[in-house]
Amino acid sequence: MLRLLDERSFPVDELRLFASARSAGRTISWNGQELPVEDAATASYDGLELALFAAGKPTSLALAPKVAAAETAIAEAAPVSMRINDWEGRWPLNTYRERDAEKLSGLALARLAKAEAMSLDEYRTLLAERARIRAAYGELAGECEACVTLSASGPAPVGLSFTGDASFAVPFSLLGVPAISLPLFWLDGLPLGLQVTGFEHGDATTFAAAAALVALLDDSATARPG
Repeated sequence: MLRLLDERSFPVDELRLFASARSAGRTISWNGQELPVEDAATASYDGLELALFAAGKPTSLALAPKVAAAETAIAEAAPVSMRINDWEGRWPLNTYRERDAEKLSGLALARLAKAEAMSLDEYRTLLAERARIRAAYGELAGECEACVTLSASGPAPVGLSFTGDASFAVPFSLLGVPAISLPLFWLDGLPLGLQVTGFEHGDATTFAAAAALVALLDDSATARPG
């Protein structure tokens, strides 16, 4: 990670290094400086503008329990989102069906049937669950300015019958937060986005984080084809 920062001439006013207690106390040479390694479990993170974790999943989750809580909460985003969308799409769809049911797709008719089988209490329960998921994710706002994940599980599929796996997009639609897909990676000759997600009313901060990542990662080792 330090080499990447150096290679990309990433703008850094002050760099701090954190690691487990086993590695704390060492010094690491970087850009003409001798930087001390701090104990990540006891150090203060006050004043940091950008934190990059590369400690491996078990250590990172141990150091960031709110991240683990948010990941657990959004794991059920897809079914909650789809059921809310079913209910909220009920009235336009039933109007279209009354006009001419043959012009609706089988998928649209199936979703309408699901919606008409729901009760208002079920819909209210789903809204409460969405609020709980949003609150769990919102806890991260005090820890960081943005989160980073992939935009998709892989490059776009061939053909028009399937637009691809939406598992990386649905959670942030449910959360109602700004999400930016950066075309920084390539896989099998096709672009693969890096998704930067922010927090409610944090659009400008999310764009700033995205710009910083573009400066760091654009023209990376995963070169564009051709």
